[in-house]
Amino acid sequence: MGIFSSGKEKSEVSGIPKEFFQAVTVMNEGAPQRSEQPPEQKKPVVPAGLPVFEAPKAPMKEVSAQENKPGSVQTPARNPFLPVQEPGTPEKKMGSGVQVPPLAQSSKKALFTPLSAMKPEGGFLSNKIIWLISGVVLLALFAGIVAFIWFRSNEAAPETPSAAPETAPAELSSDLNAAIAEPEAPFSVGTPNYLLLNTETATPESIRAEVSDKGRRMLEFGMTEPVEFLITDQNNNPLAFTRFAFLADLSLPSDFLDVLDESFTLWLYNDGGTIRQTLAITSKGELADVQARAKADEALFPRALTGLFYGKEVSVPAKTSFREGSFNGMPVRYVNIDEEKNYSMDYFVDTGHVFVANSKNALRTTLEKTQKEGLE
Repeated sequence: MGIFSSGKEKSEVSGIPKEFFQAVTVMNEGAPQRSEQPPEQKKPVVPAGLPVFEAPKAPMKEVSAQENKPGSVQTPARNPFLPVQEPGTPEKKMGSGVQVPPLAQSSKKALFTPLSAMKPEGGFLSNKIIWLISGVVLLALFAGIVAFIWFRSNEAAPETPSAAPETAPAELSSDLNAAIAEPEAPFSVGTPNYLLLNTETATPESIRAEVSDKGRRMLEFGMTEPVEFLITDQNNNPLAFTRFAFLADLSLPSDFLDVLDESFTLWLYNDGGTIRQTLAITSKGELADVQARAKADEALFPRALTGLFYGKEVSVPAKTSFREGSFNGMPVRYVNIDEEKNYSMDYFVDTGHVFVANSKNALRTTLEKTQKEGLE
C-alpha cells in the first residue's frame, strides 16, 4: 500500500531518491504490521450529570502519497455527532486519564443567563408605563381628598330652610300658622269633659284634689271660659248626685234633696287666677216649690258644701244670712264667706235646674254659657 510497499515497488516510483526509500524501509521494518481492523477505542468516563457522547466507529482511511508529502498538514476526521470545539479551549481533565469535552457555546447560553441579559427591552416604554401609573394614583388620591373635604363641609354647614312659595294664599298660610302657634287646649269648652272617680276608694279629699288638678291645667293653659265636667265612675257611667254627695260629704238637708234629680254637672271657671266651681243640678217639681224649699234651707248651704267649695283653708259659719240680688233680670241670692279670698255663695233656681257657685263671677259666667247654648 502506497509508499510503505516492498522494495521492488519502491524502485518503480520515479522522481524519488533511492536513499529516501531505504530510510523509510529501515524505519518500517521493525514496526509491527498494521491490522486491517482498527484497535478498539476506550470509552471516556463522564461524571454524572454531564451528557455522554459516544463517537461512532468509522473505517480507516488509506493515506495516499500525496497526503504524506512533506509540508502538508493533515486534518483529523471530525465526528459529525460531536459538538464543535472552540479553538483555544483546552480540554479539562477530571481524575486520572478521563477527559471531558468542553461544553458548546450554545449549551452555555442555554444553562447560564447573565443578569445583564435580563434587562427589559424598550426602556422608554417602561418609563412611560411607570409615569402613567403614578399619574393615576396621584389623581385618585387628589379625588379622595376633595371628596373628604366636601363631605365634612356638608356635615358642618346647617341646612337653610327653603323660603315659602310666593304663590301660596295668604289665608291658608295664616290659618296654618295659627294652628301651629296655638296648642290644643286640655279641655273642651263646647262639650262636657269627663271627670273620672273611683267610687270604691274616693274620699272628700281625693275628690277635691282631682277637681284642683283639672283647675290647675286650665290655669296653665290660660283658659278663661267656663268648662263643664261630667262626673263618672270607674266604668265611665254618669254618677248620680246623691251618690256624689255621699262621697264628697255634701251634707245637704234631706227635704232639699227631695226636690233635686240625679243628673248634674260640675263647672270650673278661672276667676282672676283662681279656680271657682258651680254645681248645675237638675230639679223636679214646680219652680215655686223648688224656690221655696231652697230659700228655707239656704242658711245651711255653705256649711253643707264646705268639702267641695271651700276646704279647710276657709272658715265657714254654721249659719249665714243671704241677700237678694239679680243678674240679667234673673233673681239671685248670695252671701259673702271670705271677701279677702273672694269666696262667697251664690245660687239661682230656674225651671228644671238649680245653680250653686262659690263666687259671683263663677255663677254669672255659667248662666251666660248655659243661656247662650241652651241647657237641656
